[in-house]
Amino acid sequence: MAASPRGNSVLLLRPLATVLTRLGEDGDGFLATLGISPASTPSTYVAAAKVDGALEEIAQRRSDHAFALTMAREAVVRPLGLFGHLVWLSGTMRDALTRAARFYSLVSQRSILTLHAPPGEATATVTRRTHPGAAKGRILVEFTFGSLMLRARAASGEKFRALEMRFAHDAHDPAPYETLFQSKVVFNADADAMTIDAACLDLPLSTADPLTAAAVEAQATELRARLSLPSSMPFEGYVRAAVLAEIAAGSPPSRENVARRLAMSDRSLSRRLRDQELSLREVVTDTQRERAGELMSSGMTIKEVAFVLGFSETSAFSRAYKRWTGRAPSSKRR
Repeated sequence: MAASPRGNSVLLLRPLATVLTRLGEDGDGFLATLGISPASTPSTYVAAAKVDGALEEIAQRRSDHAFALTMAREAVVRPLGLFGHLVWLSGTMRDALTRAARFYSLVSQRSILTLHAPPGEATATVTRRTHPGAAKGRILVEFTFGSLMLRARAASGEKFRALEMRFAHDAHDPAPYETLFQSKVVFNADADAMTIDAACLDLPLSTADPLTAAAVEAQATELRARLSLPSSMPFEGYVRAAVLAEIAAGSPPSRENVARRLAMSDRSLSRRLRDQELSLREVVTDTQRERAGELMSSGMTIKEVAFVLGFSETSAFSRAYKRWTGRAPSSKRR
């Protein structure tokens, strides 16, 4: 099945089918409806609208307007597949959320997950933003934050708490959400985001297994690199994908890091770039400029974009953006 650049991966949908089965639903039928077979590989992404439609149909049949929260309560029993293990085997809440944001593309290409936790600030924010043109997926948005809340609470000895939960969509009845999140819940907000006390990021997790987490992260890194580099892509596309992967991983897109991600030596990378009359610095700049435009168009603040792109300060990003475009990033926001 052709991959959908704005869909969800079988790495999410198969574990989700297991949750549905435990809830008495036909998990195998759910996968069949989406065109997923036992032979489907992790490179299979199902179109967002199709996934949303299948989940909404189940919720309506059950007359469960908060079906996402029902799934979240069932999912907390054990981690959800590779992604779940990757996140919840981490040592601290900060590690878990950083990994979740870094590898979110493994389960969803319709949206991005970010952790904004500037040093010295009292609060931190986990935000999920949908790419322009992609279906938002109400149930999966609520499931993402609901399962995060419940698992974080369980793994931290009930010490993790949200200060506020915001959803960009409306709710049939806010009461179940206030009960689960145990905080103020705002609907029709400007973004889907959870605000937490920054001190919660240092909470140790009872599910921590550093050695296994490192092995799973290595597997996830290899898989992400493989999925990001289709064989038909020209060499410049490979380099851009590697630069984006380094940015997403929070690493500087240096020649050494890009070469390592492409499984090449520094010398080979330099030669290939020279042969095609490419400059790594120009590729990095073009990629950052394009990514900045995409992120700001999706509704992210200038501060959040600077953080995602790896700038140490918002002012440094503003200077770079003005150098790239001749305009201040605030003009793009307007």
